[in-house]
Amino acid sequence: TSLSEIMCVTSSWHRKLVRWPHNINQSVKTDLDTNGADSPNYGPVNVTIDSARLHIANSVFTYEDDPVVDDIVPRHSIMSGGFPINVTGANLHIITNPKIEAMALNGDGTKYYENCTVYRDGSWMLCTSPNISTTTGINMPTDPSTPIKVAISSVLDAVTPHSVIFNYYIDPVIRPFDSRVKYFYTDDVFLQVHGQYIDFAATEENVDVYLDKEKCNVTVIGTTIIVCKPERLLLDSDVERLVTVTVRVGRRIYNVGQLQFSNHSTDFFIMTTLGPALGVLGILSIILVLSWMKKTKRAYWSSTSHVMCNRHTLVEPRVRQPILDDESRRLIDDNRLMISRDRIILLEIIGQG
Repeated sequence: TSLSEIMCVTSSWHRKLVRWPHNINQSVKTDLDTNGADSPNYGPVNVTIDSARLHIANSVFTYEDDPVVDDIVPRHSIMSGGFPINVTGANLHIITNPKIEAMALNGDGTKYYENCTVYRDGSWMLCTSPNISTTTGINMPTDPSTPIKVAISSVLDAVTPHSVIFNYYIDPVIRPFDSRVKYFYTDDVFLQVHGQYIDFAATEENVDVYLDKEKCNVTVIGTTIIVCKPERLLLDSDVERLVTVTVRVGRRIYNVGQLQFSNHSTDFFIMTTLGPALGVLGILSIILVLSWMKKTKRAYWSSTSHVMCNRHTLVEPRVRQPILDDESRRLIDDNRLMISRDRIILLEIIGQG
């Protein structure tokens, strides 16, 4: 008779492909034959199909304990994902296809997956946060610093998954350089890249700045700035290089612009570029000052002549704050040492002594 393939599940995560006649399809069972085996979890497998029983002597199976997840950290990401996630536990190496699953709590229920890699004899599994930016129906918060709650679960074949709640933040905004080419001189130490929402989820460990293919070592990040230090080899080069600056945050890659490495110093740039400009500005300032002084002198003599020609013009008295205390003023008034007037004439002598 023709043969059909039956997939026999020998455990929660191990499978064995067995060929049987296609007309036998009522009941398929497997059990571990431990007769004469050194371990109760090791030996050949007996396959029972209906009333027929087959002993697979040439295939030896080992039953392992179920995988266990102890913790999943860190618990934050950006919407585009790509942040490293460490899953710790035991027996993780026996998982057929280790994955991690993400689902926004206030979304449309769509699940997103990322494959994982197991290390350290099954005690550690490295994953990346799934991309949920295409999820529809999420009520995005008005405040960008408010995270979206996402359920992250480890997929362990048929074993009950371990779930935790992650905080997902809006993707950062990285601004390009203000000019088409930004200059970086030999006495410069750090390169600055500006943007928004950078440190909401990201840290120095998951932000990379590249100068072409070479890394710029990130030292500090803030909400609006990334500071990195280029390799010394780039700065010591005798050739003036033009490199492309890119920033990678998780899966997001941003093109910032062109960076011109120059073996001249900033002082050289000031002398050759800003020096002439400052000189021209200084000359213009001197011309303006001389012009102002000339106008001021002319206005002064014009005002003096006007006063001299109108010396008998009556003017209203000004109200001034007293410069004497009340007791001294009363003493002077009692001795009639001061005479109040309603009008005075310019340049008139009103007293002596």
